[in-house]
Amino acid sequence: MIIYKALGLDIDKAEMLSFVGGGGKTTTIFELAKEFIFLNKKILISTTTKVFTPLKEEYNYLFLKDIDKDFNPLNATITIFGEEIKNGKLEGISSEKLEEIFARNIFDIILIEADGSKRKPIKAPGNHEPVIPTTSTKTIGVIG
Repeated sequence: MIIYKALGLDIDKAEMLSFVGGGGKTTTIFELAKEFIFLNKKILISTTTKVFTPLKEEYNYLFLKDIDKDFNPLNATITIFGEEIKNGKLEGISSEKLEEIFARNIFDIILIEADGSKRKPIKAPGNHEPVIPTTSTKTIGVIG
């Protein structure tokens, strides 16, 4: 299955996708990122919660707290963005900061893990979640 086609994404339009729900979000995000690498796109992967820190071979650039103002990623690259790395996890960045990055228009696609599930296949959100940026163009529910 080609994920971006199944989601009906327009590959010529900048998108910010927020992934919510049960287990499988991180895997889906990285599989989708691989598809966009093949399409020569600039990809940002981030979180508004916490995720396990990606392996170095899974990305090209890593930024913590902010992305340099003059940064312009190369095509077919993945940039990881979070607040900090703590206890093996990438801590989430604020929705406002992600909205600011989206407005800079330096990435073709931004993939956000916007909900934690502790690897449970299905979950009900708490009153403080999910944390979806207002500029998110699509919200994708995942059940794993």
